[in-house]
Amino acid sequence: YPYGAGRRDSTRIALKESGFLSGRLNQEDFEGYGPFIMEYAESSPKDWFGLPALRMEDIEFQGCDYCINSPHELLPYIYENINRKSWLITTYHAIGFDGNTDDRPIGWGFYKRENFFQEMNTVKSLMENKKLWLASMNDVTLYTYLRNNTTFEIMYENNSTFKLVFKSTVDKNQINTDITLKMFINQNMGYNSMIIENSYNKIFESDTLSDTLIVNLNPHDGPYKISFE
Repeated sequence: YPYGAGRRDSTRIALKESGFLSGRLNQEDFEGYGPFIMEYAESSPKDWFGLPALRMEDIEFQGCDYCINSPHELLPYIYENINRKSWLITTYHAIGFDGNTDDRPIGWGFYKRENFFQEMNTVKSLMENKKLWLASMNDVTLYTYLRNNTTFEIMYENNSTFKLVFKSTVDKNQINTDITLKMFINQNMGYNSMIIENSYNKIFESDTLSDTLIVNLNPHDGPYKISFE
């Protein structure tokens, strides 16, 4: 939204009517909401077309003190985002185009490359420890729409076999991606291994079972058979 046009209702309505599913602003707070989106148990943003975002910009560009200027300023937001189990959007321009790196010119709203690398190394470590999901704004939007319009049922077949059936109001041609299920395993049942499969593929297999299990499944590819041994 150049020049803050996204703050106008007419802009956001036009975006929605054009077929887009979401749109971000260039500010970390919008009408008292942000920068943490869908925190805790919230299932949808307050305004899909007024998503708050952190503006990443080096202080040397034009002295923007309300922007996020460095890892020192960004990382507390990232850790708080994890605590709130929320969605945080960052927006960068001209990474490394600071007039001093590899003879590159100064780019609009530049961000120093070494600062970006430091932030991404921290994010990479958090991802590897399963603390956060790094995704595009589009991927999070599609995932959220699919999750919010999909239900599932687990049906008993016998003591070691169950059937998992999804029902979604979203067509596969619109959104075709996985959603995440957190499954709780009753250890008193004495199960040692688990297999999840559909009619043409084995999706998941584990020889060791803990109390909780996280699996990613495409709701359009079911039904799924869950087998325990």
